Amino acid sequence: MQHSSDLRRHRSWRSGALRALGLLLLLAGGGVLTAQWLAPEETQRVVGSAVGSARQVYSDVARGDAPVSIQLGPPGNDAAIDTAPHGVFVEMASYRVAEQLQPVFAAHNGFGGDVILPLAIGDRVQVLDAGGEQHEMVVTDARDTPQVGATTADLSGMAGSILVQTCYWDVDEMRFVALTPVGEEPQTPSIDDSAELVVP
Repeated sequence: MQHSSDLRRHRSWRSGALRALGLLLLLAGGGVLTAQWLAPEETQRVVGSAVGSARQVYSDVARGDAPVSIQLGPPGNDAAIDTAPHGVFVEMASYRVAEQLQPVFAAHNGFGGDVILPLAIGDRVQVLDAGGEQHEMVVTDARDTPQVGATTADLSGMAGSILVQTCYWDVDEMRFVALTPVGEEPQTPSIDDSAELVVP
């Protein structure tokens, strides 16, 4: 008899805990929806930051010491990165406004571009070019610029053969990483042109 009573109490406690958890999740969902309605930009920034942080932690754990791998795509206009396959960095035709500027390849942070955010000078990167050839490259420079008002002059003097670019999750800035084939000297062009960079 005592055993049956204990079992009923345990089931009752478990049922109550599940109801409380369900109510908590319902209230949290309602809070997010209310915040999205009252302050959509701030909510998107906070949620984007949390998702980005979670993705970065997962990426760091999953990647371990393995080198980052990226794929370069063919040239395209600003809309091309919206339709590019996940993880493909499109060569941005709009960034060719300065003759001296290295080719710039971009990908949205939410479409695999965020893989370059933690890269530091000296890191090795496996690069698959648009022609299907594999290259081992090294990070030889990195720079952050504002998303609004950045110009080609902000990229002047970056040392590298190509630049890869994405946006940060939690701030309105872009990340540019310069890559150079292992064993080669990086190019360091000086750019006089100050044409505005269009954020893809």
